[in-house]
Amino acid sequence: MTCLSLSSSTILQVPRTHVLFSLASSAPKISSQMLKTTGGHPFSLVTLDTYTATIFEALHQHSDALYDALVVLQKGIRLGIDQMVTELEVKMRTDISLKGPVRSKCGPNC
Repeated sequence: MTCLSLSSSTILQVPRTHVLFSLASSAPKISSQMLKTTGGHPFSLVTLDTYTATIFEALHQHSDALYDALVVLQKGIRLGIDQMVTELEVKMRTDISLKGPVRSKCGPNC
């Protein structure tokens, strides 16, 4: 990351338990206002554009599914892709068998 006003760069160490999503493509549409508190301390009020706010809200609403996907991804990185695919296939078969038979919409010749 860089700070143009200070002409410096910063290195962030992000723990493996965190995920960062970049909003760089929406940056031109995100508005920022420099304000001051009643005590005179400066702060920035940042307002997301509609598109970015919608993405942010969708990620928030589906955070459980996103978490599950990241757990699978981390496990795949640890185990290797072949072992991960095998475990996912077993899990999918188990999930389907618990829900009952799956009926195909296209008939028996699919």
